[in-house]
Amino acid sequence: MNVSRVHFQILFFLVLCAAACGADNDEPAITLPNRVGPVQLTETITGVAANKFVYRMHGKMIGSQSSAVGYYGAEAKNALYISLFENEDFAERALVRMAEKMSVPSMGFSPARAEGEGPAAVYLTEGMGLKHFFYRTGSFVVWWQAEPDIAQATYDALRGMSFGGR
Repeated sequence: MNVSRVHFQILFFLVLCAAACGADNDEPAITLPNRVGPVQLTETITGVAANKFVYRMHGKMIGSQSSAVGYYGAEAKNALYISLFENEDFAERALVRMAEKMSVPSMGFSPARAEGEGPAAVYLTEGMGLKHFFYRTGSFVVWWQAEPDIAQATYDALRGMSFGGR
């Protein structure tokens, strides 16, 4: 066997491995809306950076497959945090754990209160001068924080949106 043929076979093998590994490591896509009510998307954090960001916020892994963060409005006070889980059951468990941990005042947030039950439950809290809504839609857990004067209208606009994936 000549040297160039061996080099070609090694190169071909490496390209196949890279393609296969890349396909397995692709994170499921999360689609952030360009606008939520009157506020425009101004900054995004996706992929590994978003996963690390969410990890730092919680101080631990939350069990999601991927996350995305979007900031909305001129001052970027309005923020959308979305995490995609393996399935609806995992997402529901993550949401319930978060709601339980927030049932008492902590880390500058008021106790979370639920509106609705089961899969339709939406949790509300206040903190850092903002209103916060968190809920599950399919395999996604969504957290929306907004300035008080636009909080309800933007949440209402957000509630019916799809975020891609499953």
